[in-house]
Amino acid sequence: SHPIVSEYVRPDVRADLFSNAGIRHKVRGETKEAVRYFRAAAEANPDDGHALVQLASLGDRDAAGVSELSDDYVSSLFDGYSERFEKELVGDLGYRGHEIVADGIVRHWVRSDSDGDVVAVDL
Repeated sequence: SHPIVSEYVRPDVRADLFSNAGIRHKVRGETKEAVRYFRAAAEANPDDGHALVQLASLGDRDAAGVSELSDDYVSSLFDGYSERFEKELVGDLGYRGHEIVADGIVRHWVRSDSDGDVVAVDL
């Protein structure tokens, strides 16, 4: 790593810098460089699961053996994704599972309840 970055930048910020550089190289198909930066990120902040996940996705054997990520990493990952979930899953990927389930419930309700009684559906 760069000596100024190593000496003057906090480890968590340094990890982010290295992770961003790793992503840049990964997107460009420069796997060897990406691995180098993700390893530097993991060394700078061993509790940051992002670098480990990226290393595992690139076939790094050490990272692939990690069986658990920190609670903070997992929480921040899902908290950050919740804002984009519907747009990406439904809009971008065309997910329709929720619509299929809702349509099935409505069809079952209409068929099985012609007298107007309330029907409970246990999912």
